[in-house]
Amino acid sequence: MKNLPLFSVITVCRNEAKNIRKTCNSILGQTFDSFEWIVIDGGSMDGTVNILGEYRDRIEVLVSEPDSGIYNAMNKGVARARGEYLVFMNGGDQFSNKDVLLEVSKVPRKDFIFGDVALEIENERTISRSPDILSRHYLMTHGVPHQACYFRRILFEKYGNYDEQFRISSDYELIVRFLYKHQSSFHHISQVLSTVNREGISCDPKYRMARKFEAHRIRKKYYPIGYWFSFQAIKWEIRRWSKNRG
Repeated sequence: MKNLPLFSVITVCRNEAKNIRKTCNSILGQTFDSFEWIVIDGGSMDGTVNILGEYRDRIEVLVSEPDSGIYNAMNKGVARARGEYLVFMNGGDQFSNKDVLLEVSKVPRKDFIFGDVALEIENERTISRSPDILSRHYLMTHGVPHQACYFRRILFEKYGNYDEQFRISSDYELIVRFLYKHQSSFHHISQVLSTVNREGISCDPKYRMARKFEAHRIRKKYYPIGYWFSFQAIKWEIRRWSKNRG
């Protein structure tokens, strides 16, 4: 155990030649060195793999092959991880500064450590802050961006990986399952830990309705009583019933 890294930094990417270099430099620029770097590429055809090749001597595991979606790729990373904590820093995302892993290493060793993120698209930048306490009520309506989440690896072993039936919102389902269903311990770091590229599917307006539908399915599964008292849930059930009838 002494020789295992504290962190497994997992990068999932596909056709990210435009942005992958800043992700790589952000990871390798960390001052805390007890981490391994795992890269799961989805069979990129735009030169991403060639760029990753420039960093090959620093990447412990590099896989480039087709996958069935982002969460399938993230699960491949989980299966190969050896660190005590897992963090996903995907193509286009970055640590907010060079000391992030060092700061996370100093906090209490809870099951789940999380912080705040900067959301960035083109020239716009906004800060998304999480509360110190992830209450049942908060988790019913909010998630935490995975770039600011540090999960103990043992949680995946005990409670399962990302649920691949959810194509957009499986990271939200995972947090609700780990924290609400299984009562995992947590600790909030009140600072920005990552800069998130908002060009991905989870922020794409054309997937907005699909995101909402998946979120409602998750709430219905884990919050059955509260779900049925939600006006939005009633609208979703009517819409689903109408679609099935049609």
